[in-house]
Amino acid sequence: MGLFASFTTKEDHTAEFSTAICYPSSEVINNLQHVAFEKYGPNAESIFVIFNKPSRCTCKAPVRLLTSSAAPPIDQHQDSAPIVQWLRENGFPEDACIQISAKLPSSIWNPSKLNRTMSHWGACQFGHDRLVYLLTENPDLLLMDHQQVMNCFTFLSKDFSKNYVYKILLNCPQVMFEKHSDITSKLDFLNKKLGVPNSEIVNSSSLGHPLEYMRTRYEFLKRCGVYKVVPQGGVSRNPSLSNMFDTPDEEFAKQVARLSPLEFDVFKQLYALEIEDEDDDLSDSDSD
Repeated sequence: MGLFASFTTKEDHTAEFSTAICYPSSEVINNLQHVAFEKYGPNAESIFVIFNKPSRCTCKAPVRLLTSSAAPPIDQHQDSAPIVQWLRENGFPEDACIQISAKLPSSIWNPSKLNRTMSHWGACQFGHDRLVYLLTENPDLLLMDHQQVMNCFTFLSKDFSKNYVYKILLNCPQVMFEKHSDITSKLDFLNKKLGVPNSEIVNSSSLGHPLEYMRTRYEFLKRCGVYKVVPQGGVSRNPSLSNMFDTPDEEFAKQVARLSPLEFDVFKQLYALEIEDEDDDLSDSDSD
């Protein structure tokens, strides 16, 4: 991940350069302001600090320009948005404050609700640094209802240790917003149908996928002979959960199933019809 600075001038000329750091500190931003002024003078209209991270959306944050080369540096603690102030007070480092505030508008932040939610996240006892990392990577988790946080944590703790719960939330934070019955169905599928232990489940994003999605991929691999039932005490040569469920369709078809993407597309359509017929048969039997 890198930091990129774009200078836009009145003549619509744009210059860019990159640095080796992950996030812009106040010192870096001040340096960018001086560089912009020295390069363009009064023609410079704006600076944008752009964050790029693999598999994440690009965020772009405007930075106020210097009006003269002798202007004092910006005080990052002055005129800060309430959200940034709150994050600092709760022990979030400056880079995390910038990243979170860039992803979530300050208008949706409610301090009293945030305090309750943060208190319940703290009760999960992941450790401050690990919790900050989790919430920085997934700011939406800060907006959850405090009771929802504890309910989901308590539910997951029935099957997983505290450390495993943390890994699950890091790999698939969307489970915090799912029905407990849906999570149970996916766990039953992975544990009983595939025979995968919880220690493997937590190292993939499997629980973040819909059950039908996982069933479709599993059936495809089983029917083409790639996935085989391992006898008790036997050695598994089956693909890992990450390869089975966390790969794009094309990569899954070619690299995991060793078939063409077209064959997988056709199978998905046929299997959807198969599932539909099974559901119809169940409905008919219930009505009888």
